[in-house]
Amino acid sequence: MAKATDETLAEGPDPLDARQAARGGGAGAVVAGMIIGAIVGAGIALLFAPDAGRKTRGRIARRARHLGEDAIDRLDEAGLRARRELVRRRRRFLSRVERARLEARERFDEDE
Repeated sequence: MAKATDETLAEGPDPLDARQAARGGGAGAVVAGMIIGAIVGAGIALLFAPDAGRKTRGRIARRARHLGEDAIDRLDEAGLRARRELVRRRRRFLSRVERARLEARERFDEDE
Protein backbone atom coordinates (compact mmCIF):
# COMPACT_ATOMS: atom_id res chain seq x y z
CA MET A 1 0.00 0.00 0.00
CA ALA A 2 1.31 3.46 -0.86
CA LYS A 3 2.40 5.71 1.95
CA ALA A 4 0.14 8.75 2.44
CA THR A 5 1.96 11.98 1.71
CA ASP A 6 0.89 15.60 1.70
CA GLU A 7 0.36 15.30 -2.06
CA THR A 8 -1.93 12.27 -1.83
CA LEU A 9 -3.87 13.81 1.03
CA ALA A 10 -4.39 17.00 -0.98
CA GLU A 11 -6.01 15.01 -3.78
CA GLY A 12 -9.20 14.66 -1.74
CA PRO A 13 -11.17 11.83 -0.20
CA ASP A 14 -10.63 8.26 -1.23
CA PRO A 15 -13.37 7.32 -3.75
CA LEU A 16 -13.53 3.82 -2.26
CA ASP A 17 -14.51 5.33 1.11
CA ALA A 18 -17.19 7.41 -0.61
CA ARG A 19 -18.64 4.35 -2.36
CA GLN A 20 -18.65 2.39 0.89
CA ALA A 21 -20.35 5.22 2.73
CA ALA A 22 -22.92 5.55 -0.05
CA ARG A 23 -23.73 1.86 0.25
CA GLY A 24 -24.10 2.18 4.02
CA GLY A 25 -21.28 -0.32 4.52
CA GLY A 26 -20.48 1.08 7.94
CA ALA A 27 -23.94 0.53 9.40
CA GLY A 28 -24.31 -2.90 7.79
CA ALA A 29 -20.94 -4.00 9.13
CA VAL A 30 -21.88 -2.87 12.63
CA VAL A 31 -25.17 -4.77 12.53
CA ALA A 32 -23.48 -7.87 11.11
CA GLY A 33 -20.88 -7.65 13.88
CA MET A 34 -23.61 -7.39 16.49
CA ILE A 35 -25.41 -10.45 15.12
CA ILE A 36 -22.22 -12.51 14.92
CA GLY A 37 -21.28 -11.40 18.43
CA ALA A 38 -24.71 -12.43 19.72
CA ILE A 39 -24.37 -15.88 18.16
CA VAL A 40 -20.86 -16.40 19.55
CA GLY A 41 -21.99 -15.12 22.95
CA ALA A 42 -24.93 -17.55 22.96
CA GLY A 43 -22.60 -20.44 22.20
CA ILE A 44 -20.23 -19.46 25.00
CA ALA A 45 -23.16 -19.08 27.37
CA LEU A 46 -24.21 -22.65 26.60
CA LEU A 47 -20.74 -23.91 27.44
CA PHE A 48 -20.47 -22.07 30.76
CA ALA A 49 -24.10 -21.99 31.89
CA PRO A 50 -24.65 -23.12 35.50
CA ASP A 51 -28.41 -23.68 35.08
CA ALA A 52 -30.15 -26.76 33.77
CA GLY A 53 -30.00 -27.24 30.00
CA ARG A 54 -33.69 -26.56 29.33
CA LYS A 55 -33.68 -23.37 31.40
CA THR A 56 -30.46 -22.13 29.79
CA ARG A 57 -31.72 -22.89 26.28
CA GLY A 58 -34.91 -20.96 27.06
CA ARG A 59 -32.93 -17.94 28.26
CA ILE A 60 -30.67 -18.05 25.24
CA ALA A 61 -33.63 -18.40 22.88
CA ARG A 62 -35.35 -15.36 24.46
CA ARG A 63 -32.15 -13.33 24.36
CA ALA A 64 -31.51 -14.30 20.73
CA ARG A 65 -35.07 -13.33 19.83
CA HIS A 66 -34.64 -9.93 21.50
CA LEU A 67 -31.29 -9.39 19.82
CA GLY A 68 -32.80 -10.33 16.46
CA GLU A 69 -35.69 -7.91 16.99
CA ASP A 70 -33.25 -5.16 18.00
CA ALA A 71 -31.11 -5.85 14.93
CA ILE A 72 -34.15 -5.64 12.65
CA ASP A 73 -35.21 -2.36 14.29
CA ARG A 74 -31.71 -0.93 13.86
CA LEU A 75 -31.58 -2.04 10.22
CA ASP A 76 -34.95 -0.39 9.60
CA GLU A 77 -33.69 2.82 11.21
CA ALA A 78 -30.46 2.70 9.19
CA GLY A 79 -32.44 2.14 5.99
CA LEU A 80 -34.69 5.09 6.77
CA ARG A 81 -31.69 7.33 7.47
CA ALA A 82 -30.04 6.16 4.24
CA ARG A 83 -33.19 6.89 2.20
CA ARG A 84 -33.48 10.35 3.73
CA GLU A 85 -29.83 11.07 2.98
CA LEU A 86 -30.22 9.88 -0.62
CA VAL A 87 -33.25 12.14 -1.09
CA ARG A 88 -31.32 15.08 0.37
CA ARG A 89 -28.30 14.42 -1.84
CA ARG A 90 -30.48 13.96 -4.93
CA ARG A 91 -32.19 17.30 -4.33
CA ARG A 92 -28.85 19.00 -3.83
CA PHE A 93 -27.46 17.40 -6.99
CA LEU A 94 -30.49 18.41 -9.06
CA SER A 95 -30.25 21.93 -7.68
CA ARG A 96 -26.60 22.14 -8.74
CA VAL A 97 -27.42 20.76 -12.19
CA GLU A 98 -30.17 23.36 -12.61
CA ARG A 99 -27.84 26.13 -11.44
CA ALA A 100 -25.17 25.01 -13.93
CA ARG A 101 -27.79 24.83 -16.69
CA LEU A 102 -28.91 28.39 -15.96
CA GLU A 103 -25.33 29.66 -15.87
CA ALA A 104 -24.59 27.96 -19.18
CA ARG A 105 -27.74 29.48 -20.69
CA GLU A 106 -26.70 32.95 -19.45
CA ARG A 107 -23.21 32.57 -20.93
CA PHE A 108 -24.65 31.36 -24.20
CA ASP A 109 -27.05 34.31 -24.33
CA GLU A 110 -24.20 36.74 -23.56
CA ASP A 111 -22.14 35.40 -26.46
CA GLU A 112 -24.90 36.01 -28.96
